[in-house]
Amino acid sequence: MRTPLLLIIFCAAIASKAQVDIPYTTGFEGQVGNLAPLFPEGWTWEDLNTVPFGDQGWQIIKNTGSQQNAHTDSTAAHMFSHSSEQNNDWLYTPGMQLQGGVTYTFSFWYSVAPLFPSTERLAVKKGSNPTALAMGEPLWINTSITNQTYEQGTFDYTPVNDEVTYFAFHYFSEEFQFILLLDDVSITGSTASVAELNSDVMHLWLQSGILNVDLPRSHGTSVLSILDAAGRNVRTAPLAGCLTSVGIGELPEGSYLARVATSNGKTFTKRFVILR
Repeated sequence: MRTPLLLIIFCAAIASKAQVDIPYTTGFEGQVGNLAPLFPEGWTWEDLNTVPFGDQGWQIIKNTGSQQNAHTDSTAAHMFSHSSEQNNDWLYTPGMQLQGGVTYTFSFWYSVAPLFPSTERLAVKKGSNPTALAMGEPLWINTSITNQTYEQGTFDYTPVNDEVTYFAFHYFSEEFQFILLLDDVSITGSTASVAELNSDVMHLWLQSGILNVDLPRSHGTSVLSILDAAGRNVRTAPLAGCLTSVGIGELPEGSYLARVATSNGKTFTKRFVILR
């Protein structure tokens, strides 16, 4: 007896909890096979259509001798439209550790296959788990994709608190369309747009490879995080009292953001620059 495909796909999606570092990018290169769901590590997918339709679901696709399917190099992801009902197919990124207050830019490239005109639909959502039930409202959506050459989709997302996030590509085209292509997915973080919080009452100064942090008063247990210009956490240290010194002599030149989170729910942030 044939096992229902939907159950297999759902279990495969929720079983994977791989996480990746930011900045992150993939062009789906290096994946063996063609027209198969053989994605990079951590990527999962769900086919939630109720009517079986062949080998349906998000898959890897390669260039052919006569057709350039990828935006760059030789590999992309793609979805093939259902023959009798609206698609309900999901492709999930690996989990991404995002930091509160940091603005992240999510980018990807998409097109319809140039062999046959069609109108495709795609949305990008986010959630705490790689399942459709965990996803929220669209962060990006296009219900009339007709471009036969690649165009870039992009949006910014700023979480309030630290979180592990999964982004989802939701393909929901009407039946009997054709092929949607997806390639070159990336996410980067930047502290440039992070507003300084309570910076007038937190003082920083550098002295011989030491960062001195002075809070207006003791806030109990506090944690200092130092973020570089790409939004990556490059140092974490506990703070005791209102005046603490932390060694940062090994950090390279550049712009940084110091963020102090206290046990009583307060947050202090202030930028500083390391010059050698």
